[in-house]
Amino acid sequence: LSKEAGGENMDVTFIMVHGQDTLMTTMMLLDTISFTIDEYERLAAIEKQLGIALPTNDIH
Repeated sequence: LSKEAGGENMDVTFIMVHGQDTLMTTMMLLDTISFTIDEYERLAAIEKQLGIALPTNDIH
């Protein structure tokens, strides 16, 4: 990190590693959110078929 900050040419820079880490974290989060939405939609369809509604955590 100090060599890079000092201007030395690096094959892999800190900013590249940080950028890749940020990208991978974002991709993982998008996958998790997509999975969660799919699960809630599946649960809603099951509730509709059974004619029930499970309690929610609505804050008023």
